[in-house]
Amino acid sequence: MSGDIRRAQQIAVWRLVMLISVAMTVAGGGLTTFGLSQRGKVTIFLIGVVFATVGYIADMHAKNAVGGIWTIGFRVKLGKLGFHKTILQAALVDSGVPSEEVQSLHSMAHELYGLELEGLRMREWLNIGRPIVNAMAIALYGDWWLALAVVVLGLSYTPVGKIAQKAEARRQAKIQAGTSAHHIDFLHRLYEERVLMTDMLNGISMLPKAAFALKYLINAGNLLAAMNGLTDGLSGLTSCLTFQKLKVTNARATATTERLISILGNEPFITPQTWATHTAGKQPAIEVPPHVQSGLVVKNFRGKLPSNRHARLPALNFSLASGEAIVLQAPSGTGKSMTLLGLMHLLENSGDEYIVHDSQAINVHSLSSAQELTNYMLFISEEGVEHTARIVDLFKAYFREQHPELYAEHLARHPQMLVEVAWAMADNLLDVSIARLEHTSQHAANEQPAFPASMLPDLCRLNQVRTTWVDSILQAQHGNMASRDVHAKRMFASLSAGERRRLLVTVAAASHRPIVIFDEPLAHLDDHNRALQLEQLRQLQAGDQARGEQPVALLIVAHEHVQQLHDKLQAQLINLS
Repeated sequence: MSGDIRRAQQIAVWRLVMLISVAMTVAGGGLTTFGLSQRGKVTIFLIGVVFATVGYIADMHAKNAVGGIWTIGFRVKLGKLGFHKTILQAALVDSGVPSEEVQSLHSMAHELYGLELEGLRMREWLNIGRPIVNAMAIALYGDWWLALAVVVLGLSYTPVGKIAQKAEARRQAKIQAGTSAHHIDFLHRLYEERVLMTDMLNGISMLPKAAFALKYLINAGNLLAAMNGLTDGLSGLTSCLTFQKLKVTNARATATTERLISILGNEPFITPQTWATHTAGKQPAIEVPPHVQSGLVVKNFRGKLPSNRHARLPALNFSLASGEAIVLQAPSGTGKSMTLLGLMHLLENSGDEYIVHDSQAINVHSLSSAQELTNYMLFISEEGVEHTARIVDLFKAYFREQHPELYAEHLARHPQMLVEVAWAMADNLLDVSIARLEHTSQHAANEQPAFPASMLPDLCRLNQVRTTWVDSILQAQHGNMASRDVHAKRMFASLSAGERRRLLVTVAAASHRPIVIFDEPLAHLDDHNRALQLEQLRQLQAGDQARGEQPVALLIVAHEHVQQLHDKLQAQLINLS
C-alpha cells in the first residue's frame, strides 16, 4: 500500500513473533493444567504460567506494532486522497462496497487496528490448540472422561462457529439491505433473530461450568486442574459468538481494504509508488515558443478516465504564457475534470507536458514526483477540499510559505515534528488543543492536549496571525465575499455555491503559483458577482508589479459564460466539442 519495504519486513517479523507467541500460550495452558493436578509439580505449574504470560504479552506487543503500522499507513493514504477521493469512492461502489462503508472510509484505519489486535487467524489456532493440549494434560493425570469432554467440546466450536459465522454474515447483508431501504419492520425482525442466536450461543458458553459441576459430583479429585483445563480448553467455544462477529467484520474490512489498495495500485491513478513507472522513457525535449518565457506547453495530451479509457476529448496542444489565458470549451460528461487531473498528474495520461521557467522547458516527467508539480501549478476545485475544512484551512500551505520567519521561530523553540503537526493540522483541532492547554485542569482524563504547555504561546500566536491574515484577504474582496459571515473560521461547506467559487479564486491568488487551472469558475454566480469574479481573474492574470505579484497563466475549463471569459481575459478559445 505504501511501497515501504522496511515496514513490510517489520510486519513479517512481527507475524513470526505472533506465531511463536501462540505456541507458547497453548503450551503454557497445558503445562498449567497438569501442574495443578495431584501428579504435577509446582515447577511445571510455574513454567506453564511463565509460558502463558510471556506468550500473551509478546502476542499483544506484536499485534499493537502491526496494527500501528497498518493504521498509520492507511490514515496517511486516505488523508492524501484529495482529488482522488470522489473517483475512488465511485470505483469502490462499482466494485460492490456498500455506500455507508464508502462514506466512512476515514474510520477504516481504526477498524484495521482493532482487527489486527484481535489477530483472528492466530486466535483460530489458539482455539484449536488449547482443547487438544489441555485434554492431553488432563489425560496425563488419568481423567480420561474429562479429557474426552474437553477435546470434543473444545473442537466443536469449529462447526458451531461456521454456523454462527454464516448466520451473522447473512444477517449483516440483510441489515445493509434493510438499512438502505429504510425498512424498520425488516430490521426489527433481524435483530429479534440475532437475540435468539445470542441466547443459544450464550447457553453453549455455559458448558464449561456444567461440565465442571458434573465432574465435581462424580469425582472431586484434581478440581483445580479440571477447572483450568475446562476454562482454558473451552475458551474458543465460550467466545464463539464474539469471535464469529469479528470474523465477519474482518472479512468485510479486509475485502474493502483489498479493493481500495487494488484500485489505487492500478491505472489510472498515479501515486508516489507508480510515479517511476509512469515517467519511464517520457522525457523528449522541445523548442520553447519565443513568447513563452514562463508558462505551460502541452503536446498531444489526453487524460484517462477511471475505466482506464481515454477521455472523449481530442488531444490537447497549446502554449500558455504568463499573463495569458486559455479557455477550454467542452460539454459536460466528456472527461474535462479527468483531463485536468491528468494535467496535474494525479491520473494516468498520454502525451507530454512542460513547465516553462526562465524560457527553459521542464518536462513534468523529469520531476521527482507529482507533488513537485504543485510548486509550479495549482488546480483548485471544490472536490479537493475536505468536507470538514474551514476557510482558513484552504490557505494553510500558502501561509507557511509566506511566513517563513514565524515558522523558523517556532522551530527554534520546539521539536520540529510538533511544529510541523501544529502548522498542518486542521484549524478546528488547533482551537481544541489551545483550549485544552489553557484549561487543562477543567478537562476530563480523556480530553488531553496534543502539545506540551510550553507551546501554548506560539500556538496562540500561530492561530491569531493566520486567522488575521486570512480575514484580511477576505475583507479585501467585494460582493458576496465582503459579508461579515464569510470569515476564516467558517466551514467551507457552509458557504453558498457562488461563495465557494469566488473563494477558490481568492485562494489561487494567495498561492502565488505561476500557473492556475480552474474548472467552471463562473458557475452558480449572479450577474453582479460574476462581474466581480471576472475582474478578480483578470487581476490574477495580470499580476501586480507594485506588490511583487507576477502575471499568472490561466487555464480555464468552461461550457457556459465562455464569451465573457474571452472578452474580459482576452483568452484564446479552444473548442473541444
